Amino acid sequence: MKRIIRYIGVPLASLAAVASTAAPAFASSTPTSAVTPTQIAQLQSDINARITFLDTLSGRIQSSKTLTQSDAATLAGVVGSSSSGDIAAMQSLLASVPSITTEGQLHLTYETLYDNYRIYAVVGPQVDLTIAQDQILSISSELINLEPTLNSLIASNGNNPTATAAYANLVTSAAQAQSTASGLGSYAVSLTPTIYNTDPTGTHTTITNDWQQLKGASANIKTARSDISTIMKNV
Repeated sequence: MKRIIRYIGVPLASLAAVASTAAPAFASSTPTSAVTPTQIAQLQSDINARITFLDTLSGRIQSSKTLTQSDAATLAGVVGSSSSGDIAAMQSLLASVPSITTEGQLHLTYETLYDNYRIYAVVGPQVDLTIAQDQILSISSELINLEPTLNSLIASNGNNPTATAAYANLVTSAAQAQSTASGLGSYAVSLTPTIYNTDPTGTHTTITNDWQQLKGASANIKTARSDISTIMKNV
């Protein structure tokens, strides 16, 4: 009950990163132009940045105490270092960089990096939204399960008006938080680069809206916890 929702309030960091990592332009070159050491170094840096980011996401998945078993397995599979995970894919892509000799090859590698994986635009929000959603569902369930005990406590101590009002507010707030988080369904955990590539604007909008919904649910959780404090002070 004392757990704080860490992932709400920092949101869209993953999306913000997209703006600062736009794909490089190749308009002034030809596919057969030789690549420069600077271009190779930049590509390596871009891939390594994604590996570091994925490692951070992996740590968040592993440290979460409220992810469902199914969601944790799905996210770990997407991010992880197994043969199908993005960390393994980035490491493989990084290993291929020394063989790049032309602008055309460089361009194709960047297309793969962006279009096939969407580490910042998709995977980051996928992990953080799912963690936040599952955390709200877990905490709201704990609050709802606590309600009968609190109600009995209030009744056994004379139905203090302040405690009674706080209890009514608690019931409403906890239910609203749970309803909001449940209403988001499996969208976050089911995100893929293909979904993004098909409709980048719509996907971005949905992710942003989901964060706003979860921020509202987080506020409901905070209110419910405050109501419990009020009840305990007045029984």
